[in-house]
Amino acid sequence: FFPLLKKKKKKKKKKKKKKKKKKKKKKKKKKKKKKK
Repeated sequence: FFPLLKKKKKKKKKKKKKKKKKKKKKKKKKKKKKKK
């Protein structure tokens, strides 16, 4: 009885796989330093 419960719990964990969403990289504008 107990081993069966353990197996069921493992299967539930496998189903809970989150899909990673690809994030679009934003291009950062470089700030030009002013020379004194």
